[in-house]
Amino acid sequence: MFLCLPCHTKIDRKANRVGRHQTECFIRNIIFHFSIHPNIPNVKPPSPAVGGITYSATAQQLLRSAYSRPIGGGSISMPRKLNIVLLLIVVLLLLVTLRPSSSVPTSMAKWAHLPFQVPKAAAAVVFPEVQSIYQAVAKVRSLPSDHALTQRFSRMFETRSKLGTLVVPPSFEAKARELFAAYPGGTKNLGFITNQTIITTYNRYTEEYTMFNEVRRYRPGYQEKLSPESEHVIQQAIRDSEGADKCDFCSVERTAVDVFGRIESKHCYTASNVAKYEQWHGLIVSKAHSPLVFDKDMMQDYMETAHEWYRRVNKLDPEAQFPHLMWDAGKRAAASQIHQHLQMIITQDRYLTRTEHTKAASVRFEQDHSLNYWEELIAIHEALGLAVRAGPTVVLSYITPIKEREMIIVTENSHHPSFGRAIAAALHALTDDIGCRAFSLAISFAPLDNKGNTAFGPFPAMARVVDRGSPMDTRSDVGAMEFYGANNVGADPYQIMPFLRKQVAQV
Repeated sequence: MFLCLPCHTKIDRKANRVGRHQTECFIRNIIFHFSIHPNIPNVKPPSPAVGGITYSATAQQLLRSAYSRPIGGGSISMPRKLNIVLLLIVVLLLLVTLRPSSSVPTSMAKWAHLPFQVPKAAAAVVFPEVQSIYQAVAKVRSLPSDHALTQRFSRMFETRSKLGTLVVPPSFEAKARELFAAYPGGTKNLGFITNQTIITTYNRYTEEYTMFNEVRRYRPGYQEKLSPESEHVIQQAIRDSEGADKCDFCSVERTAVDVFGRIESKHCYTASNVAKYEQWHGLIVSKAHSPLVFDKDMMQDYMETAHEWYRRVNKLDPEAQFPHLMWDAGKRAAASQIHQHLQMIITQDRYLTRTEHTKAASVRFEQDHSLNYWEELIAIHEALGLAVRAGPTVVLSYITPIKEREMIIVTENSHHPSFGRAIAAALHALTDDIGCRAFSLAISFAPLDNKGNTAFGPFPAMARVVDRGSPMDTRSDVGAMEFYGANNVGADPYQIMPFLRKQVAQV
């Protein structure tokens, strides 16, 4: 609930009426001063930013004039009718001149205001040896309600442990053992099928809902790591597609150029996408052909090249202020070409959908708790043993992942070398240690200001990466559940942590 201090009205935040009520209360305050209650003492005018709206200079001058008018002796010299006329003029001018400040795009007026800064490191004091999310969730639920971690966790997340039961008739036992032959505990005892533990996690603010069931991870077609034969097939396909005579991106000349020209760096060059998502849509094309060959220096170089591309676009189009970078590695991850390449987009008015939802969630969290969403997210994952630091950058094994082994990389400064290098470390944990051969990565950078510089503040740079599964699996890794339902995940977020710690230590 929101308590309006001037009138002591309680308002439900979920009804989205806080800003409107503040504006109405403010106008009523002016009415009291002009005509209805001339005897009330002068009160300080509300802030010129009401309901996420920034008043123009004209409106602010009118408000100052209204509140500086002397009210004394219990009477006003002007007739009441003239007061009412003047009131209507003030309200009309107020409504006409109410508009967001021209220095920022509309959506930025609705941002959280607490600046983001990576919080001080804190040891995972509650779960130092936890190897499974199932154990972690059970421990969180068993803690007293007044425990600091319980309160912090419950502000942002909900968790439940459920038991799914079924009966395997004798006629189905042989087939069940065949279907789950990859199950690590063996299939002699089918209890892992007849009694399945399902853990659900829910982010109250982003509304991400994830269902964890380890059994689903070992369904037919499951491959934790590719066989040597399958690995050979994939590497051979990459080699067969390499070379200027076979690959457009290897040739450079057979790529489109942005209207402001091409940017070239040590490890990559830019091109314009010939089938655009958005008005401003370009490519970072690596000088390495294979999507699986990259290192920390290359990733840092990609970040710097992307920032330069965004600056050049912003110089031509100052309203283009919200930068995105995406990378689908391999055809399994929906890449149209094998050659390593990343997609750059910069939008006007707002971020793309999922980032915009996350931004709105951070605003609601701050309004409800007067805390920075990102600092709390890091602190919670750190307490659970699901976070690793690299300078001003933190890598999280996310507790409500959208797909297998999702990691979130958050930084307060995307220009810092640690950001690109930490992203590379997360990807190496997937490709080198887990054996992933297809992944999807998406990055949202902090917005640009009117001079084309990164406007660091309440919204950090954020990268999210997921494992897309085996390229040898003919099934899609997404379906109706992922599109229209919730997140269905088999891999435990703790599984990748030893590898993530090892890789980030080298940043």
